[in-house]
Amino acid sequence: MKLDSLLQLDPLTQLPNRAGWMQATQLAFSAHPQVPSSEPSQSAQSHAQHQANKAILFVDLDRFKWVNDTLGHEAGDELLIEVATRLLSEVDLMAAQPDMVGRLGGDEFVVLLQSPKSVLQTERIAQRIIDALSESIPLKAGEADIGGSIGIARFPQDAVEVDKLLSLADLAMYRAKNSGRNQWVAYHPEMTRQIKRRQVLQGKIRDAVRNDTFKLQFRPVFDAQAQQIVALHVMLRSLDSKLDELEPEEFYAISDESQLGARLGQWIIQASLACLEEMNAVGVELPLMVDMRPGLFQQRDLVDWLEEEIESREVSPEQLILAMNERCLNTQRFAVHQQLKALNKLGCELAIQDFASGQWSIQQLHDWPISQLHLSGVFVQSMMQNRSMEALGEAVLNLGQTLNKKVVAYGVSSAEHQAFLTSYHCTWMHGNWLGEPLDMEEVIDEVVQNRNGSTRTYAEAYFLDDDLDD
Repeated sequence: MKLDSLLQLDPLTQLPNRAGWMQATQLAFSAHPQVPSSEPSQSAQSHAQHQANKAILFVDLDRFKWVNDTLGHEAGDELLIEVATRLLSEVDLMAAQPDMVGRLGGDEFVVLLQSPKSVLQTERIAQRIIDALSESIPLKAGEADIGGSIGIARFPQDAVEVDKLLSLADLAMYRAKNSGRNQWVAYHPEMTRQIKRRQVLQGKIRDAVRNDTFKLQFRPVFDAQAQQIVALHVMLRSLDSKLDELEPEEFYAISDESQLGARLGQWIIQASLACLEEMNAVGVELPLMVDMRPGLFQQRDLVDWLEEEIESREVSPEQLILAMNERCLNTQRFAVHQQLKALNKLGCELAIQDFASGQWSIQQLHDWPISQLHLSGVFVQSMMQNRSMEALGEAVLNLGQTLNKKVVAYGVSSAEHQAFLTSYHCTWMHGNWLGEPLDMEEVIDEVVQNRNGSTRTYAEAYFLDDDLDD
């Protein structure tokens, strides 16, 4: 059977589609059978370092969604055709065993390098593709700057089955994307071990949601000027020690990789509303800052669901401050500004997490109903470490004041942090210096006792004792 007869073409780019490319690659592998040893000798490992018989490059475009959303789907199609042309120009199509480029679907492409002379040559080709995709792409609707992330897997060193090799290249590609994008990463067995660890942890998170073995704690947010608690930041805790010892960044990254993130986000909101209702019943009426999970914004009925949850409790939507990171607003399937407007109309306050630390656009502060800007603890620390970051921090704080946005500083861990931020008129803050996370009962006791005059609040304890030290 001729190779051409096996190829099934993608109608847009005229490249082999997934099925066609997989069949052609399987034929190429069958003509070059090699099975890697399960325990290769040192000499074999050394040889593999310098020779890759074949290699798969998994190419995923960066910022392609921006082109579709901003310039339109016609521009997106035009871009994909140009990407296919650039990929073909970087491989050897004239060799006895020509390289093969395919389109897997969406913005994902794949390259089979048939006869790379060495691992180094494979990496050089990958870098050439990165460079080619980094160049501006002229379109009818305007110029587009995208880029690409590439994962590399080698035959037969990494695997001998096409689908397995493609899966390993995909895994390496995600490492490239998560490491900053616009780069290539070669597969290493340690990646598989890390994936297995993450799968185990995902299972533990799934069980914890199903069995209701999470609990909430609340970190007090203080107004340094009024010297009082003005809000509570919701913190998730697990009764499973393996989960509780994870850093929040890793914990949420693992959960957000699947629909588990959305279910966890729903659990957090439902538990937060239950706590709000219980605190309201004893007269403790403080708003809760709840970190939204990106998966929630992929649900068309997010606002309707939240409204129903609020109406089922004796709480007010004004008591919710919904804090969103970049992924919440960049990975959504539906028009984010419509969701934000609906949440704001419902009565919830909206906040941006890690403002000034990512790729937030100042224009978004004008277009979106955002009322709070949250500065990460890392950003707050850096403001005190060099003058340029201090100047940037001052500009961000001034911007917040000018636009009438409440700025909240995270990670305040010393009296110096507190005084520094206060000097720039940033009064809302939280961190270990001001108070450790509290269980709901501890929050109620703290507020009620202070109301009865029997004890000082955390704010009074820290602020007044600091004044005495001065």
